[in-house]
Amino acid sequence: MTDSGRFTAKQVDILESILKGSDDGGFVDTDELMEMLSYNVSKGSLQFSIRFLVKRGLVEKKPREIRRGRRRAVYALTVEALRSFDTSTGSFDVVEEGLEGLEDL
Repeated sequence: MTDSGRFTAKQVDILESILKGSDDGGFVDTDELMEMLSYNVSKGSLQFSIRFLVKRGLVEKKPREIRRGRRRAVYALTVEALRSFDTSTGSFDVVEEGLEGLEDL
């Protein structure tokens, strides 16, 4: 499921951007999400990350919507993801990233 509700910084960025939604107040699509993120990412890499979050039950694909002349996938957070959101901090719990400690293996 959510592995104790702890996420990488990039996963948090994706989840928070989906939570924020699009400028028109609706669900966010892939291209909008790419623009909202604090880091540069290719569309393929973002789609891989979204699929991972969908598999973990944190993000759901909603019915496609016509936007900018094309049918586009849009995303929303699941109830499970919202349970992991800490309202006191206004964020999701971030796990430290990196490979520290592997030298001991």
